[in-house]
Amino acid sequence: FYLLTMYCAVRAHASRHAGWWWGGVLTACALGLGTKQVMGTAPLMVGLYYWTFFPGALSGPGRRRAWLVGLGLAWLAACVAVALASAHATAGFGVKGVTPWNYALTQSQVLWHYLRLAVAPAELCLDYAWPVAKGLGEVWPWVFLTLVLLALTTWGCARRKAWGFAGAWFFVVLAPTSSFIPIADVAVEHRMYLPLASVVIAAVVGAYLAGKWMLESLPRPVPRFLGLFAACALSAATAAALACATVVRNRDYRSAQAIWEDTVAKRPYNPRAHTNLATILTGVGRVSEALSHARRAVEIDPNLAEAHSNLGNVLVDAGKAEEALECYRKALELRPGFAEALSNQGHALVKLGRFEEARLCFEKALEWKPDYTEAHANLAVVLEKLNRHAEAREHE
Repeated sequence: FYLLTMYCAVRAHASRHAGWWWGGVLTACALGLGTKQVMGTAPLMVGLYYWTFFPGALSGPGRRRAWLVGLGLAWLAACVAVALASAHATAGFGVKGVTPWNYALTQSQVLWHYLRLAVAPAELCLDYAWPVAKGLGEVWPWVFLTLVLLALTTWGCARRKAWGFAGAWFFVVLAPTSSFIPIADVAVEHRMYLPLASVVIAAVVGAYLAGKWMLESLPRPVPRFLGLFAACALSAATAAALACATVVRNRDYRSAQAIWEDTVAKRPYNPRAHTNLATILTGVGRVSEALSHARRAVEIDPNLAEAHSNLGNVLVDAGKAEEALECYRKALELRPGFAEALSNQGHALVKLGRFEEARLCFEKALEWKPDYTEAHANLAVVLEKLNRHAEAREHE
């Protein structure tokens, strides 16, 4: 939808049916806004595109200006919608323990990591668990480089330079996720997919201009076709290397276990990766290994309720239900209203034959999360064991 918005805006400039194309712009933009918040930046990029490449359009016919004004109003509405939704527990100004200042400092480093991956996509990781910077002293070189790049981009946009638009595409598209609005996941590779367009175009145009200069600089006795052959050979070698890297990376996605093992290997201090790997290993019967990863997750982040709950699950499968109860209690202490942990506690109590206590756990979990299917099923089993068959049928 983002790229379709831009495409329609480009076609609208020289078309005799500009109204239809502008209608496509607004339609694609509206559909995109219903899909992803990053679409809120699309109207801004359309306006910047016209400012850069067709400056006369901004002072041209009234109808064209009206479309651009309408797009600007749509952008303002999108900004308001983003602001109103910015108090979520995992995204926005309501993220616990992360201030806009610390998040912005951290993103200065993350942005350069994204650019590095665009050039050399090695050490890719599914879940980074990127640590948040505590102060400027930790990341000042990255902050300086980011401010320099941002200043050059601003200057280029002001002078209506094409490279300024490419830089703006990178910064503006990443702005909703990589500026100062905190998000629980600090670094995620898929955020770079759309901004990557400007980096790729810059690389292609740069390579073309460099190759053209080199060909023109060749001594006259050197046949030009040799230079073209060398350029093609270099391009083919680069493409082959990236293709091989893609094949190798795809192997990490052959199973859930493989991708989480890869993540743990690259980010050994990621508690979520250890937790997920422990769950998978439990499912395939490797309980002792799972227990090691589950305990490691709790060691890394003692305040992560999900890690304590998962450790309890692994302990139950290891035949240590009594020990698991303490894990669930800790999880509920850290995160009141954690229905999954309370239901898991009920499951451990069933293993210990404490059916009445288990019933209370399942019922409370359903108060917190009425549509929790697993809790309904477990409660039905417990009620059957307590000979309360009529009530059990209500939860089956």
